[in-house]
Amino acid sequence: MDKKKFRLSYSLLSLWSQGFITEAINTYLHREVIATPQIIEGRRLHEEWATSITTSKKLILGSTEISFVNPLCEYGSKGELNKPYNDLWDIGGRFDVLDTNTLYEFKSGKTNSLTYANGFQVPFYFLLGELSGIKIDKAMIYHWNQYTKETDFMLVWNDPTHIEKARNWIDTIVPDIHSFFKKNNIIG
Repeated sequence: MDKKKFRLSYSLLSLWSQGFITEAINTYLHREVIATPQIIEGRRLHEEWATSITTSKKLILGSTEISFVNPLCEYGSKGELNKPYNDLWDIGGRFDVLDTNTLYEFKSGKTNSLTYANGFQVPFYFLLGELSGIKIDKAMIYHWNQYTKETDFMLVWNDPTHIEKARNWIDTIVPDIHSFFKKNNIIG
């Protein structure tokens, strides 16, 4: 991988597409993003969940128990998923959990799993898996609403339409990001 290439993550693309330009820049530059109480709570829950999965190969969310075979928590945190996308940029990311051929994403708060299933994160991660040579058959999105103490989940099967959705999203947004970053000397 060419270290001089522009590296994109789902977080950067998501922030930019929502109009959070300053937060997207800070994410790209690895600066601390202002953490709301909800972000702090979400990070705390993710740490608890990763510990539970790593130590017991299980996770309990309310009355829902999820069992794992060979879970890899925070897979990609060491750069394993930084892959070339084209001549100008690379993409990278970090999966909550990869277990056999299943991607697991865990969410907390009020937004339900259906909203996440219809978003761009799972297609982006399916594309990242494909570029990394990782077979991902499906994604399981589990949502824990800590306020109502309820769990919901969605299953998303990997297929070419998800890969195309991710590519279209990237190809639509990234030229603007790249141009803005170059114009403002964020990248060379």
